Amino acid sequence: MWYLYRDVLATGRLFTMNDSRARPARRVHNLHSATPVLAFAMDRDGRLALLQANPAMAARHTVSQARGKYWSELGLPDPERIERAMRRVLNGEAVEFRLNAGDEQFEVSVWPTYDRTGEPVGAFGMARVRGASGIFGEEDSTRLRHTLDHIEDGYYETDLRGRLVLINEALARIAGRPREELLGEEWFYEDLADAGNVELARASFEQVYRTQVPIQSVEGEIRRPDGTMRTIDLSMSPVLNPRGRVVGFRGIVRDVSERRRLDDEIAVRVERLAVLEQVDTELGQTLDVDQVLTIAIRALVLLSHADAAEIAIRDERTGVYVLARQFGFNEVIELVPQTMGIVGRVLREMKPVLTPDVSADEDYYRVRETTRAQMTFPLIAHNRLLGVVSLETDDPARFTPEVFEFTNLLTARMAAAIENARLYQLSQGQLAELRDLYEQVSALEQIKTDMIRIASHDLRSPLGVIMGYLDLLQFDLDGQLNEEQRGFFDAMKRAADRMQRMTTDILALERAQTVRMQPHGRLQLDHLVRKVVDDFEDNAAHKGVKLVRDIPTERVPIVGDPISLSEAIGNLVSNAIKYTPSGGTVEVRLKRERKAAELLIVDNGIGIPEADQDKLFSPFYRVKNDETLGIDGTGLGLYLVRKIVEQHSGEIIFCSEHGKGSTFGFRIPVFVTSALETAQP
Repeated sequence: MWYLYRDVLATGRLFTMNDSRARPARRVHNLHSATPVLAFAMDRDGRLALLQANPAMAARHTVSQARGKYWSELGLPDPERIERAMRRVLNGEAVEFRLNAGDEQFEVSVWPTYDRTGEPVGAFGMARVRGASGIFGEEDSTRLRHTLDHIEDGYYETDLRGRLVLINEALARIAGRPREELLGEEWFYEDLADAGNVELARASFEQVYRTQVPIQSVEGEIRRPDGTMRTIDLSMSPVLNPRGRVVGFRGIVRDVSERRRLDDEIAVRVERLAVLEQVDTELGQTLDVDQVLTIAIRALVLLSHADAAEIAIRDERTGVYVLARQFGFNEVIELVPQTMGIVGRVLREMKPVLTPDVSADEDYYRVRETTRAQMTFPLIAHNRLLGVVSLETDDPARFTPEVFEFTNLLTARMAAAIENARLYQLSQGQLAELRDLYEQVSALEQIKTDMIRIASHDLRSPLGVIMGYLDLLQFDLDGQLNEEQRGFFDAMKRAADRMQRMTTDILALERAQTVRMQPHGRLQLDHLVRKVVDDFEDNAAHKGVKLVRDIPTERVPIVGDPISLSEAIGNLVSNAIKYTPSGGTVEVRLKRERKAAELLIVDNGIGIPEADQDKLFSPFYRVKNDETLGIDGTGLGLYLVRKIVEQHSGEIIFCSEHGKGSTFGFRIPVFVTSALETAQP
C-alpha cells in the first residue's frame, strides 16, 4: 500500500484510466482522503515538492500554500531542528520527530527516496495526529474499514508473524471463508494449493521484511473449502513503526482466475493454430499419399493428445476401407467394419462424432480395454467419402468440444491433401498410359506416313511408264484410229493424269502436316506470289481467262516454308482458273496490314452452292453438279491449303455466291525486322 501512496504523492496526480495502476491509485486516494494523515515529498534541495492531506486537514493547515517552499518558509517552530532532520534523511537516514502545528501535534516519519543507482534523490514522509490509535484514530479506523469493504479487490494487514489482523469483505469472498475465521490465522498458508506456493509466499514476506521494498505482484493458487481452485495475484508492503522498523505487512489481493483461464485458453488456441499452420505447410509440400498419411496421424495425436489413432482409406476399386495408419495399439488390428460401431455410424452418416463416454454409447465396439472417450471423423473431399479417422483416449477430459472442433478442422485439411495426392498419383498413372499410347500412335503414324510416301513414290513410276506408252501407241496408231478409239486413249490418259495429281497432292499434304517440325526461314511473300502467278499465265491464257495482279511494291516479309506456301497459293490460283469460264477474270490481290499479310484470289466464275460451303475444306470433298462434271480434281486441294495456312499460324478467308463467283485467300502474320524491311530484292 505504501508504494502506491508513494507513487501517487510523488507525482502529484492520480493515474489516468489508461494506466494499469489507476484503480489501485484511486483506492489509495480514497483511503488517504478518509484518514488524518498528511503526506509530503521533497526534492534533493529540501524544497517541498508535494504536500498532500485529506480535505479536513488541508483546510485547517493551508496545505496548498506550502507546496514549493522550504521548511524554513512555513513558519513552523524550531525550523533549524527540522532542517537538520531533513538533511539526515537526504544523506540516506530514516528519522522521526514531533511537530506542533497550531492546536495539533503530529508525529512525523521521514524516509529517503532513491534513484535506480541507489543514490538518495529526495525524501518521503508521513505525519499523523498524535494520540490516534495506531495510524488511525478509532473513528477513522471505522471509516477505513467501511471504505475497504466497498472495494473490489481484497485488502489485508498482518503482524510481523504474518497473522491476519485486518481484512476486507472482498478478501473473505476470494478465500471462500468468513472474515471472523480468517482473522488471527497465519495468512493463507493452509489454503495455498501446494508446497511451492507456500514457499513462494514465505520467501516474499522475508524479502519485504529484509529490504523494506514492496513487491507489486506475486501469483499463486489457493484451494477454497468447497474444493475449487482460485488463482490470486497479491502485493506486499511493509508496515513501519515510527522508528522505521517493520512491524507488519499489508497489500492488495486480486482474484485473477478468470484472467488466467483466458490466458491458458489463448495459449492453447495459439498452440493449436501453430500446429494447424505447420501441418498445412507440410501437407502443401508433398503429393505423396504415404507421406501425407504419416504427417496426418502425427498431427492428430499431437493436437488431440490421443492415446490411440487410426486412419482408414477407401479402396476405389473394391470399395473396402483399408487400414492405412495406426498409432497406440499393442498389436496391428483390423479397423471396425463399415457396418459396425461408432466408426460404421460415422461412415454411414458422414458426420463427425464426439463420444465423451464410450460406455454410454450402444454403438461402441471395444478395441482397446482402457479407452474411455472417442472422436471419429469422416474424411470428405469434394463431397466424396475418402475414409475415416478414429481417435481414442484413456482420459475423457482431453477430448473437449474445443479439441473436437480443432481436430475436425485438421481432418478436413487432411482429406483435401489425401484427395490431391491420390489425384496426382492417378494422373501420373494416366500420364504414363497416355505416354505409352502416344508412343504407339506415333509409331503407327510414322508407319502410315512411310507407307503413304512409299506408295505415292511407287505409284508415280508405273504411272510414268503407262503415260509414256499411251503417248507412243497413240502416235503410232493415230492414222488407223477412229473417233471412238481415240476417245478410249483420251480416257486412259485422263485417268493416269488424275492418279498422278492425286499422288502429288498426297505427298504435298504429308509435307504440310510435318512442316511445323521443320525450321522455317524468312521470305518475301510478294516475291512468292509473283512467281506463282507467272507460272499460271499460260494456263489462264489457254483457257481464255484474264489473270489480273494487284501486288504491292513494298516488301511483305514473313516466316514460313516457301515450298508448302507455293503449293497453297498455286492451288487457290489453279482452282480459280479451273472454275472460271472462258472470258472471265481472276484477280490476285496482296496487301500488307500492320501485323498481317492478306492474300485474296477473286474470280467471277461459277461460284459454290451454299449447301456445299461447310464441307468445302474437308479432305476428298468435291462439289458435284452439272457445272463441275467435266472438271477434274482430287478433292485434296483446299484441304491442303487449310493445313498449310494453319501450320503458318494463319486463317482462311472464303466467301462465295453461286453463279457470281468466289473469293479464296488467307491471312498470315508479318515478320517485322529492320533488316528485312530494308533489304533489296
